[in-house]
Amino acid sequence: MELSNDIQQDIGRLGDETILNNNNYEKIVDKTFLLFSQTSSSSSLFDSLSIDSILLNRLVSSLLTFIFECAKYDLNDANILSKFEEYNLTLKQRQQYFIEKYRQYIKIIQIYLNEKTIEYDRLIDINWRLNLHLKTNQSDRIVQPNYFLTLKKRLQYTKNIEDIQFQCTPENLQELVEKLKEAAHCLERFTTTPTTTKTK
Repeated sequence: MELSNDIQQDIGRLGDETILNNNNYEKIVDKTFLLFSQTSSSSSLFDSLSIDSILLNRLVSSLLTFIFECAKYDLNDANILSKFEEYNLTLKQRQQYFIEKYRQYIKIIQIYLNEKTIEYDRLIDINWRLNLHLKTNQSDRIVQPNYFLTLKKRLQYTKNIEDIQFQCTPENLQELVEKLKEAAHCLERFTTTPTTTKTK
């Protein structure tokens, strides 16, 4: 999880009692989480806060980004607390208040992310088995290799694991491997190609 320096500083400001008192902090957290379930206009949500509008917009924007990243990487309480310490939001009461709200809204946030953003299921493991058919009812001698593969993937924005199982011949498997190698080479060329600059 990588956040820009500006966002890290804004998260730290949320824990600064000289900038926000506890009441305003809780209101910002409450209303930011409400954005995920608010059906009407969100422009009036923050009207009751007596905070400079520029600062308020920055804090809400940075807090939203932090929430998105926590959900994207499926951070647990300990991970979130570690990030708060890293970003200098060290007040235990404020840390705990955020975590309680995060637990309350995480399912809604995951639904929101699934609907509004593009994120792909993640392949986390591959298991394979070679089956060798030696004979059938019609023949006493037949050697027919067949691969049985199980792909394990984590569903987007969740901890749920799903198995994809299929069988294929050695030729099919070789073709799949070649296509994956080709895709990997394309990605490598894309990520290592130096940016061309115009010379005057």
